[in-house]
Amino acid sequence: QKEMEEREELERKRNDQKREQETKEFMEIFTSYAQEQPKLGGHWAHDCDGKRLQIYVPSEYADQIIGNIGKLFLDLRQVQILSLGMYPDGIDPNRYGYRGIEFVDPSNDAHILILFERLFSNGGEGGGVGLHIDGVFVVEKVMKGRAQWVLIPEPTASYASDDNRLAKLVKHLKLAKEKAKRVPQTVDLGIHNPGDPNLSMMATQFGKFVSVD
Repeated sequence: QKEMEEREELERKRNDQKREQETKEFMEIFTSYAQEQPKLGGHWAHDCDGKRLQIYVPSEYADQIIGNIGKLFLDLRQVQILSLGMYPDGIDPNRYGYRGIEFVDPSNDAHILILFERLFSNGGEGGGVGLHIDGVFVVEKVMKGRAQWVLIPEPTASYASDDNRLAKLVKHLKLAKEKAKRVPQTVDLGIHNPGDPNLSMMATQFGKFVSVD
């Protein structure tokens, strides 16, 4: 019993140290992102298909960075991280990534979706380096009890020459917040979010195959 308690205490201390280290790393990255100077030509990397895209939010902590931007700069509440199984009405699945973040404005129950592509080093085959925002969406209207979403284009005309990536993203989300309309809870938002599948290797007589649960 004592040995088990000692092992549990050691594991708890390791987990606490890991969380402290991750929190420290996140704050350093977020602070650097907030204070960075605009870079001529932007920051670029590749998605898992090798497509070269601009990095809007850096690091493997990009999801958390966006969540904090919504909370700290725009008073938005993060509802969930998205891995869409089906797309909401009005959003073309052939044009926008299935990963994203859903926000709600607590002041009026208006919803905002941010869809993005994850980006990686080494031509798309290395570690995560951030994400590319494909689109920001709000509910334009309701038809037959279902929300119809519309793209909010980047407000590039409002970008100043000294705006860094964070400042531009805040302006984009601020515009979305202004355009977003209240949606009654009875309305179907059309957000089908089953999450990422569980992948595992399965050995067969023909070789190894990926099993999707």
